Amino acid sequence: RARAAKAEPVAAKDWRGGGTVLVVDDEKMVREVVQHMLKSVGFSVMTA
Repeated sequence: RARAAKAEPVAAKDWRGGGTVLVVDDEKMVREVVQHMLKSVGFSVMTA
C-alpha cells in the first residue's frame, strides 16, 4: 500500500499574497483594518 505524500507546511511569516483584492464593507474601520492586513502580506487592495 502506497503512502500519501505529506505536504510541508508553509510558515505564515514566509507566505506572500499576490494580486488585487476589492474590500467592500459599509464600516470604514472594517475596510481599513482588512486593507492593512492584506497589504501587509503583499496584496494590492482597493476599498469601496
